[in-house]
Amino acid sequence: MIRLSFNPSLLLCKLGWYLKFVSLTDLYIACDVSNVILRRNKDKFSSLKNVEFKFLDLSKDYLPKGEVCFVRQVLQHLSNDAIDAFVKNLNSNRLYKYVTLTEELPNIDNFKVNLDKFSGKASRASIDSGVVLHKAAFDLGFLNITDLLEVYQDEYENIIKKTIYEF
Repeated sequence: MIRLSFNPSLLLCKLGWYLKFVSLTDLYIACDVSNVILRRNKDKFSSLKNVEFKFLDLSKDYLPKGEVCFVRQVLQHLSNDAIDAFVKNLNSNRLYKYVTLTEELPNIDNFKVNLDKFSGKASRASIDSGVVLHKAAFDLGFLNITDLLEVYQDEYENIIKKTIYEF
């Protein structure tokens, strides 16, 4: 079991949007590719002094270094080329001790992992696929992997799965 112990000097980076752990760290970097979401959240959460908001495309931009990176329901909307660029950055630069990946997966046995799609609003579950970073076409290198949580979504008949990769 992976046990994350938080201390005030911990640097957390969020690619996408999620503020669950803000109170547990001195600096929380919240990143998104949407200026609309960033502006809205800067205004909405302006009282949080330890949050830094950054416009960032995880497939092209320099990623901030930290201990933990949260990627929550982002990759399922990206093309394989964009995800591959992100994984290559993780494999080469070892920016984080942990990456927590939360993705929507189809609720079917033996779904097709990592089918390519155009980047956009639709998730891969709509084509009976899902992102699994440690499988081909991405082959993320890691020391340990823990499947932390799976939640069934009645509305979409899919699963939300949270995986922790340790480097």
